[in-house]
Amino acid sequence: MDVGKMVYFQHNGTIRLCRYYRSWNGIPVYLANDDTDTMSALYQDGTSFIILSCDLLKMWHEAFITNRLWHEVSHLYYGDVLKPWDIRFEFRADIVASAATGRDVSLKRLTMVKKIAMNPAKAAVVDKRIEYLRTTPYTYSKPSVLKMINSLHPVTVL
Repeated sequence: MDVGKMVYFQHNGTIRLCRYYRSWNGIPVYLANDDTDTMSALYQDGTSFIILSCDLLKMWHEAFITNRLWHEVSHLYYGDVLKPWDIRFEFRADIVASAATGRDVSLKRLTMVKKIAMNPAKAAVVDKRIEYLRTTPYTYSKPSVLKMINSLHPVTVL
């Protein structure tokens, strides 16, 4: 699919405006000024892109951003973005990101996410993800996550 340098998307009942930021491993990354989350977008034709929160971009350093982008690669590869949320998808995405950037980076990023969580329920979910990541062996390797990213079909930014 062809998309412009500015895109609108609907999330949690609100229409958001995003602007093109850069290409990361061939995947277009957009910035959302008015959202606190990072997410991926997958169109019915199989093309995709990733949306980063401007707030997260300002707070995090490059290793955390890269870790989060790999997390989104998992969601795109498995099509999780088209399914109802399930913590198992988060567990898998955390393991994929860890295989790409290291378990320590994933744990540090999740610890920061927990600190800025807006409510106790969100913090509890992050606690579960941290515990899972600490106790689960890797099921992915660098070659397997590279295969994932190479199989994605990014949108074309006009």
